[in-house]
Amino acid sequence: MNLNGKTNGLVRKLPPQLPGGLPFLGHALAFARNPVRLLQLGRDRFGDIFRFRLLGRQMAVLTGPRANEAFFRAGNEVLSARTAYRFTVPIFGKGIAYDASAERMDDQLDLLMPALNERRLRTYAGYIRLYQRGGRVLPGPVERPGRSGPARGDE
Repeated sequence: MNLNGKTNGLVRKLPPQLPGGLPFLGHALAFARNPVRLLQLGRDRFGDIFRFRLLGRQMAVLTGPRANEAFFRAGNEVLSARTAYRFTVPIFGKGIAYDASAERMDDQLDLLMPALNERRLRTYAGYIRLYQRGGRVLPGPVERPGRSGPARGDE
């Protein structure tokens, strides 16, 4: 569904919109100050699916395991993950994930999806908490090939 509420000629109900914000900027200032807080506010008020305005555009938010799975599994005629995640191309590189052909992207996401299920994500959160408290997550520093010293994530 695009955010004007139309899909294949049918009018659909839009997700609830977070009130407030400024003309054109919408919630940009609140998002820049504390994006987690803004998204948590929307989730607390509306649940897993809502929208807010950001720099003249409507942004849809899908949180929680069921909403995320629906997003990643939906066809492009319903929700365009490729459009939403174009910003990841400089991060992951050309031909990876959302810059790949539809068939190749599906193959790549099929490899990734098991690592993003709720049980696995809860495990990762535990490792992150342990690391934040100064605990070792791995038995020792991860060496970078051809370099001495720890990898960036363990410095």
